[in-house]
Amino acid sequence: MKTLWNIFIGLFILVTVLGLGFWLRYLWIVQYGFFAPMQKNVERKVFENTQSYIEWKRQELNKYRLEYITTKDEEVKNAIKMTILQSFSNFDKTKLDYELRIFLNSLYN
Repeated sequence: MKTLWNIFIGLFILVTVLGLGFWLRYLWIVQYGFFAPMQKNVERKVFENTQSYIEWKRQELNKYRLEYITTKDEEVKNAIKMTILQSFSNFDKTKLDYELRIFLNSLYN
């Protein structure tokens, strides 16, 4: 009888530990699902405010501007314009140089 009781207690402890493990894993998943998007948004905002990202966008717009000015074909100009408008739709335009900001605003109008 004592052996049966020890087996029962052992199985109970095993089931309790496994259940606790599953429960903690579930709580971690719920917590991750709640906090991970917020963390990614903060990481994205930090990245978009880095000097290297701003410099890359400035150089990209400068390259597109040169291509836009030098091309004679209206279809190519329109394609470059659409590319610029899509690429810079979410970019903070106040971080650009004055000339590039004027160029970008002229494309929007």
